[in-house]
Amino acid sequence: MKDSEILRDDDSNIKMVFENNVASLSITTVAISHGGKYSCTAENQAGQLKCEATLTVQEPARVVEPAESISVTAGDSATLECTISGSPDLKVKWFKDGKEMISGRKYKMTLKDNVATMKILTAERGDTSEYKMEVSNKVGKDQCTCSVTILG
Repeated sequence: MKDSEILRDDDSNIKMVFENNVASLSITTVAISHGGKYSCTAENQAGQLKCEATLTVQEPARVVEPAESISVTAGDSATLECTISGSPDLKVKWFKDGKEMISGRKYKMTLKDNVATMKILTAERGDTSEYKMEVSNKVGKDQCTCSVTILG
């Protein structure tokens, strides 16, 4: 059973076998939907025995929609946004010219509703560069790069 429902043979990734008094369940290609509480019940005239296990499936961190390269006028603000996904805890880092950036008076980095944002509050010519966003969690890492061009 999975989550109190009897498992069916309609998922080609799941194979249930009972051979030589050993019951086994194997999942060939694990998906997020396979996560849950599994149980196996064995019974005969003498009684019943149940074993349980929980399968937690973690999704690697990944970039779903990378930031687009932009051009802005000097003095304006510039915003880069990347849509990301993955199991918690997602960690996001932004880099300019290979150096990690930190939030402060010039730059503001946020992560909300799986959207990683980096905002240049007041753009200057020196902000023209390639920017990289890196997202990671316990089971994976991904990144995207884009460029910001300051005009004027």
